Amino acid sequence: MTISKKNNKECNLYIPRTIYSLFLILSKEKVNSEDNFVIINNYNLEKIPKNLIKLLKKKKFKIIFINKNYSYKNTKVIKKNKIINFFGIYHFLKLNEISNLIIKTNYLELGAIKFEKYQKINIYYSSNLFYFSNFCKKFNNVNLYFLEHGSGNFLSFVYEDYKYNNSYKYRIKILMTSLFFKLKGIYIPNKSFYLGIFFKLFNIKSLTNNNYTIEPLNLNFKKGFYQILNFYKKELSKIKKKEGEYIYLQLPHAYEFRAFKEFLEIISKKNNFNNNSIFIIKLKSTHFNKRNKYNTYLKNFFKKEKINYYFLSEKFKMIPAEIIIEYFKVKEIYSAYSTILFSPFYFSNRQIKINAFFSSLIKKKYRTHIELMPFINNFIKNKFINKKVNYINNY
Repeated sequence: MTISKKNNKECNLYIPRTIYSLFLILSKEKVNSEDNFVIINNYNLEKIPKNLIKLLKKKKFKIIFINKNYSYKNTKVIKKNKIINFFGIYHFLKLNEISNLIIKTNYLELGAIKFEKYQKINIYYSSNLFYFSNFCKKFNNVNLYFLEHGSGNFLSFVYEDYKYNNSYKYRIKILMTSLFFKLKGIYIPNKSFYLGIFFKLFNIKSLTNNNYTIEPLNLNFKKGFYQILNFYKKELSKIKKKEGEYIYLQLPHAYEFRAFKEFLEIISKKNNFNNNSIFIIKLKSTHFNKRNKYNTYLKNFFKKEKINYYFLSEKFKMIPAEIIIEYFKVKEIYSAYSTILFSPFYFSNRQIKINAFFSSLIKKKYRTHIELMPFINNFIKNKFINKKVNYINNY
């Protein structure tokens, strides 16, 4: 990759995990004094499609391809000794192991970029802030921005902020963690930033995380959304649209099958759909399996209830749901916990009707997810600026 020799004032390094992040990246105003790099990490489960990579190249983004795990979670400290756990020694053993990994971090994937020529470096990361500790110690002109890729990001920060401000025990733990990291030479910023829509959707000015503050960068993120919408319009025009009022259904895959069936029964009982109503469903890759019981039950349910529905073809599975919702001019959404409960309200239509389904019947593998905790559910109900949401509780 050839890097320009021009002495630019500013460098932007973006590390998106999803297409959703591209809405945000493309919303930034780019000026001649900036160089823009995008890291495409093929380690991520949700890949960035090749056609969107071509779009980024056309818009003068320089692309760097890697396959790298940015996480420090896979540590080997054994948590068995009760005495060690009681005195909190395990926590510091784990911190020591993580800090040693951070200290050893190198940035081979960034070797082609001559960062020393920039007056300002902006890194838009989407995983672990501490990954850039060594980088920030080497260059003192770095700003760190968390690059949103879903609502869980923001809600995790909300929960951390809540614990920090309401639990002395947790605050002491964070202060001790910060002190330990500083003694080990790990860089911790006084402030970092956040690129995404959720601070605005919940009217939050700042949050505390790991003893530093996080503040939002407010932009018109619709700009990037409509660029990708226009990009996909040619592909979407191949769909034969029926005349009618479209209702988007996001399958509640995080819930047990019993909750899924009850969710559909609630939909059927609460609404009298007319012949004009059409449910549109964009399945995940796992749902295309013919043996998927959620998929099979849903089709049978629609037929039994004589409800019009339309399953998008698998070839459209990579197109973001927000794009589908805008293209089909969806008037109403039914969804369990999902980013879809919030993002169309911002990107597409503030008059869209949203029906949010909450249940305690969560699958085992999802039970530890912060966004499904009762505290977060209450936060959503109290703070989400869209007051027209219909909250469906099924406990």
